[in-house]
Amino acid sequence: MHEGYGFRALKAHPLPTLPIAQCARQDWRMKTFFVPLLLWAVSVPSPGQPPQSSTETPACESLDACVVWFNARVPPKDDGGWGTLCTAGQQLLPKFGNAAKLRLLEHLNGEHAGWRNLASCILQKFPGLDEADVPALADGLRHHHGGWVANALGTIGSEDAIRALLEDLPYGSQSQTTFALSKLGTRALPGLLDYMAAHREKDFWQAQAAIKEMGAAAAPVVKDWQAIAINPSEPAARRIAALRGLEAIGTNAKDAGPAIALLLQDDAPDIRRAAKETLHAMRDPSVLEHLIAECPPPRIETDAWGYGNCLVEIAKFGELAEPIAPKIADHLHSASAYDRVYAAVALGMIGYQPAVPDLITGLDSDDWRMVLASARSLGWLKATSARAALEKTAHAHWFSAVRRVVANALHNLDSKEVVSKPAYEWQAFDEKNPFDFEMAPFRDLRTECEPGHWKWSIGESPNLADDEDPSGVARLAKETGVNGLSAFLEVPGGRLLGTDRGEWGGELYFQPTGGQPKEIYSGNIADVLETSDGIIALTGLAHMGINHGYVLSITPEGERYVAHRKLTLPGAPRYVQSAGPGQLLIVTVTGGYVLHSGWRLEEATCTKALAR
Repeated sequence: MHEGYGFRALKAHPLPTLPIAQCARQDWRMKTFFVPLLLWAVSVPSPGQPPQSSTETPACESLDACVVWFNARVPPKDDGGWGTLCTAGQQLLPKFGNAAKLRLLEHLNGEHAGWRNLASCILQKFPGLDEADVPALADGLRHHHGGWVANALGTIGSEDAIRALLEDLPYGSQSQTTFALSKLGTRALPGLLDYMAAHREKDFWQAQAAIKEMGAAAAPVVKDWQAIAINPSEPAARRIAALRGLEAIGTNAKDAGPAIALLLQDDAPDIRRAAKETLHAMRDPSVLEHLIAECPPPRIETDAWGYGNCLVEIAKFGELAEPIAPKIADHLHSASAYDRVYAAVALGMIGYQPAVPDLITGLDSDDWRMVLASARSLGWLKATSARAALEKTAHAHWFSAVRRVVANALHNLDSKEVVSKPAYEWQAFDEKNPFDFEMAPFRDLRTECEPGHWKWSIGESPNLADDEDPSGVARLAKETGVNGLSAFLEVPGGRLLGTDRGEWGGELYFQPTGGQPKEIYSGNIADVLETSDGIIALTGLAHMGINHGYVLSITPEGERYVAHRKLTLPGAPRYVQSAGPGQLLIVTVTGGYVLHSGWRLEEATCTKALAR
């Protein structure tokens, strides 16, 4: 952007507002977690379902009259949804008994796709199903793999019904079939073991999902499956199946750990690999040296979504991981900021007291994530020697999310209670995930503010100029044909070009005068600016579970320019506005922040919320 930079709005990044509740579609049983920037659940209607209120539900004095009423409303296609028609059918049809059941079974395997789905949905809760109905129900499941009718087979629970469910496993994603098998508990486990023994490992996951969903109910088979896994006379496929079954049972199978640990020395590579991953799922400490050996500190800068989660997995072992803590501490000095931050969290999670001096040093970091992680871990460790440093941070840090965590850490120092750490089985996008620095810190801070209505200690944002292309970006994009051009700045020897293609990424280029552009940074570029601290660029991405932003420092080096991350922003930048000498307002998806001369950030306050 040239001199006199003003306001630039970024391309709109749709904020994720996705369902935390169970989706009402038969292809999905398990809860689907997206990373909610706004933390509210959205109800997902089934497409194609006509609206209907309870007042429209007929009295259904006869089965034929009821079917005629449904015929007028059933959508022509199988949309997989559970709509109001299904609920009405479950309420109205059972009173007609066997006649209604037979009519539904006919529709289940009929030519009308919409009726097939509706019959499947109604039958899953229909009373009076028995062994004689299994062939028709199994045919219905073949028409729609993973469909609602799997629950009807699960209710019957006979050998033939279980066999029909197992035959459906290879065809579906995590589905009603998986759910039905999980509810059968120990009755389904022998068949699930046989299924895995007969299939390739890449097809195990549906069976493992069913076993995992059983939880402690699967524990009775642990000794039997352990015996199969360690028996060299058993076929290798069956041994691996038993190991993968124990892996799915997870910590409920931890008593088998010592016996399974011996398989880490097995002659067969596939057995060793399966044993290691099974021990990992059990949280057996025998596998920790293997995990840390595969987790060297990165040699380059990384983002969370491109960074391996080995430290996250090790932290889930809790205090059992303390013997390898010195190797985790090595990550505090890696080339990756995310790696350093994750190490600070992991050391607190496992209770490693020797890390306290390094964590105190972390409180002085320019990266708010490192300060937050260090403070939280010092609180978990009840590190009283950190009190003075924590009090200083609580008073002086610019970011309210950090100050809140520091206050909690100080409370922990004084508390006589055992400090509560997050449970070790958090979901990836769970709000309690201690490794989430993209969403969790902002869950109650996010501000939708009217542009031009921010204030801070020494200023406030001016009104925005009504100019669709204040810097000429659109004109230059048209002239050069650069895809996704979002910013540019004329510099000695050429120009800097920034691109932003949303979730598909972007780049920062230096284009020498008369030459071709050369990439100097990979990532979406919101703006390129000349400031009192030199040339800067704003970069970041907010997409689904990703939400990060940075201020880049751009400096000449010989005949080219180089970029490096100077500051971490609380979220991806949306727009930037000059706000007076030495003041730049950066509005991200989480709030407004002012960059002062000397690379100092300050949190701004919204004075007028965006009208909805």
